[in-house]
Parts: sequence; structure tokens; C-alpha cells
Amino acid sequence: MTRLTIREASEKFGLSRARLYKLLAQNSVAGFRSLKQGKNATPSWIDANSLVRHMETRREKQRRGPMIIGDDMYVPVRVAVQKTGYSRSYIYRLAQQGSIGVKRSEKRTGLLIYLNDLENFRIKL
Repeated sequence: MTRLTIREASEKFGLSRARLYKLLAQNSVAGFRSLKQGKNATPSWIDANSLVRHMETRREKQRRGPMIIGDDMYVPVRVAVQKTGYSRSYIYRLAQQGSIGVKRSEKRTGLLIYLNDLENFRIKL
């Protein structure tokens, strides 16, 4: 077990300290959160191995398809193509016209399509 302070884990993995504290509170990763603050407090730490496992499972879930943002389900364009049978260019055209809701992915690699809008559009035709 490799212990990293919250600051070290934040710098090494590129996650905010708030996100790391949230993962600790949800018991998604192993570690210790100090309730005290200040110089005399025991520092909070995270097990690096459990954080790596958590990030790998998150990546796997994201690769599988639907991404839930808030209460809405967004999917990458390739998944929308598989679900509807529409071509990529047609889905992009629908997005450009505003017929379906879209969001930019966090990594700016492409669009995420709002699945409910796409299903409703198919039903109307």
C-alpha cells in the first residue's frame, strides 16, 4: 500500500483535492481523512493503488457507452450511430440544426449526444 498525501495525489493524478476528499467520503478509494485542521492535525492520505483501480474502472465505464451527466444520459456519436442506424454526418447535421441536444466532451475529442432527444427525434419521423 502506497500512501500519498492529498496534495501529492492531486498533483500526480490530476484530480482536484475536493474530488479526492469526495472519493474518500464515498468510500470509493481507501485512505484516511483527518477531521482536524492545522499544523497539529494528522494529514489526510489516499492509497495510491486504490486510486489507480478507481480511475481504471471509471475509464472502462466511459468506454462502454452512455455517460450520465446530472440526470441526463449522453452518448458519444459512435454509440448514437450504433443505436439509431443514422450516419455520423446525419447526426452531426441534426446537432448543428439544434434538433438534438449535445455537449462537448471534457477532453474536447468530440460531441456527446443527448440520447433522449435522439430517441424522440426518431419517433417523430
